[in-house]
Amino acid sequence: MKKTLLFFVFLLFSCSPIGTLYNDFGDLKEQQTYTAINEPIRIYIDRHGDVYPEFKINSDLFRSNGSILEDVYIKDHTTLLNVFKGENIPYETKKTTAENITALQLHLDQKYSNLIDKASGTKTIIYLIHGYNNNADRASIAFSRLRVAVTQLKPNMNFQFVEVYWDGLNNGDKIFNTVKIWNNAQFSAARAGLGLRRILNKTKAEHSYVITHSLGAAVIIEALFNAKRFKDSFYVEDSLGIEIKQLHNNEIYNSPSSRFTVGMLTPAIPGKNVFQDYYQRTVKGKDIQEITVPYQFINGFNEYDIVTTKWIFSKYVGATTLSCNEEEHEKVRDFFSGNTSIYDRVVFSKSHGNKQSSHAVRDYIENENFPLFITALFKSSL
Repeated sequence: MKKTLLFFVFLLFSCSPIGTLYNDFGDLKEQQTYTAINEPIRIYIDRHGDVYPEFKINSDLFRSNGSILEDVYIKDHTTLLNVFKGENIPYETKKTTAENITALQLHLDQKYSNLIDKASGTKTIIYLIHGYNNNADRASIAFSRLRVAVTQLKPNMNFQFVEVYWDGLNNGDKIFNTVKIWNNAQFSAARAGLGLRRILNKTKAEHSYVITHSLGAAVIIEALFNAKRFKDSFYVEDSLGIEIKQLHNNEIYNSPSSRFTVGMLTPAIPGKNVFQDYYQRTVKGKDIQEITVPYQFINGFNEYDIVTTKWIFSKYVGATTLSCNEEEHEKVRDFFSGNTSIYDRVVFSKSHGNKQSSHAVRDYIENENFPLFITALFKSSL
C-alpha cells in the first residue's frame, strides 16, 4: 500500500497538466488538404467527436476551450462565421447557434462521405486509425508506412486510403504522462468512434476495410456497434456515459449497414467485455440487437508487446487484454463459436525466432507475420 501511494505521488509530480496533452491537428490539416483522388482522404476528429473544418482555428483559442471545437464555436462567434465561410455554406441567422453548429457538423460528415463514395466506385476503401499517445506527426508517419506496406503486399488492388486522426492525446515526451492520459484517451476514443460513425453510416461502399493500431481498435468498435466498454454504472451515473448512451438512441448515429473487415494490430481493448455487445447496434435511432450485418475482426495478437502487457503498470491502467492474453482471446473465440468470419487471429508474438516486445507500427509491419495479417484482412475480397 505504501509503495502504491509513493508511486502515485511520484506520478502526480512527474506529469504535465492534462489540458496540455490534447492534440491540435489544425496545422497538419492545413498542410495535407485533400486535392486529388489518388491521395489519402484525411479525416480529423476532436476529442468530442466533431470533424475539423477547412478553416484553421487559432491554436491558442482551441486549447483554451478544452480542445473541443463545439466550445470554440459557442464562445467565439467570429470564428464560427469564418468556419461557415470556409465551408461555403450559409449561416442561418434565424436559427440558434446550437442549430447552426449541428448543421455544420452534418455538412462536414456528408462532405467526407461523398469523397469516400466518389472513390469507392473504382477503388477498395481502407481506413487507417492510429492509437493513443500520438501527435499529428507520429500518426502521419505511421499511416505512411502502412500505406506503403499494404500497397506492396497487394499490388493488384487499387486502394483509396482514408486516414482517421483522433485525439488520443500525447505524452509530451514525458513517459509518466503515458499513464496519466490513458483514461482520457479511452473516453476520446468512444466519442471519436461515434463521430466516425456519422460518416460511415452515410457511405455507400458495400465492403470496406480497416487497419487499427492499439487503442484505435476502440475507435472503430464504437463506430460500428454499441460496445459498453466501461462499467455499467458509467452509463447511468457519469455525464459522459449518459451522453454516449443517449447517442446510441439517436438516428444520426445509426450503425453502418454495410460490411466492414477490421484488422487490429495489438488491440488495446478488453475482449469478451467488448464483443459481448457485438450485436448491439443503433438501427433507426434505437439501440437494439441486430444480427444481419456482418462485421469481421482480425486480432493482431502479441503476448510480448510491452505496452499492452503493461509491464510494471498493469495494476494501475485499464484492460488491454485482447491483444496479449490467450484466455481473453479464447473467450471471444468461444463467444462466436469459433466462427472465423466474425473473429479470427494472426499471432505476432515472435518474428524470425525473436520475441517482439515493441509496440511500434513500424515493427509490426516488419514482423514476418504481417503478410499473413494482410492476407487474412482481404481474404473475403478474393
